[in-house]
Amino acid sequence: MYQVPRLELLCAQALQESVAPATAVPLLEAAHTMGDGRLLAQCRRYVADHAAEVRASGGVEQLRDLGVAKGLLGDALDQCRDLWSVVAKLQNMCEPVLMTLKE
Repeated sequence: MYQVPRLELLCAQALQESVAPATAVPLLEAAHTMGDGRLLAQCRRYVADHAAEVRASGGVEQLRDLGVAKGLLGDALDQCRDLWSVVAKLQNMCEPVLMTLKE
């Protein structure tokens, strides 16, 4: 009668569309608290993709939930691992060229 599932969907969409540098961390913590996996993933991805903007907006200082902080730290460590993997591959690709140049 009141179309509650539709209202929930509209609210979830509105929250997903409101993710911005200043709102990413509070929304991330709310998603974690409510168990909203979709919003949680979107906010984590947003923080990773817009880290400088989130940090400049005071997002890091807004963190209150240790579980969320651990998740973000894990994301950052994964990104570092991936970056080092790319660096190693580039070194391996460049090594033959460097050896040729030394000769």
